[in-house]
Amino acid sequence: MKIILYGLISIFSLVAPAIGGHKITQQEATRILGESCELSESSSASKNGGHEYKCKFLTKSSTVDNPQKALYFMFDSYENEAEAIKLYSEFQKSNQQQSGYETLSGVGEEAFFHSDGKNFCLIIARKKNEMIRLKVNKFSEKTSIAELKAVANDIINRI
Repeated sequence: MKIILYGLISIFSLVAPAIGGHKITQQEATRILGESCELSESSSASKNGGHEYKCKFLTKSSTVDNPQKALYFMFDSYENEAEAIKLYSEFQKSNQQQSGYETLSGVGEEAFFHSDGKNFCLIIARKKNEMIRLKVNKFSEKTSIAELKAVANDIINRI
């Protein structure tokens, strides 16, 4: 029995992702940024009865005409859903009157996209007591808004 169980665990570990569902992979970051990137920062901490994970990916290339781009990702879980709803509402209110704001349907329980079309694009999505934020700084023609939305949906479905 131990050998069979060990075999199943070994097979599962080959198939299952090595990261938590609330994290973003380097491959997902590359899809969004449209070019090679690497993880430059990450942290994880308990926070107010919940959990916070954040990281930053930077593109590998940088020139005067093509400055380095950054993808910021943050995951928060809250002690209860009411806290998550309140914070999401605050983010939404501060963004919804700006041009480039778009409500997203089918991404978590509520989500929005916001971009100024030249410097940044942002998605914030909430599902139950958890929220994710993805923001690209130094928006370029290589940045994929479609991939940003798809990755946000993938991550929110994993949590």
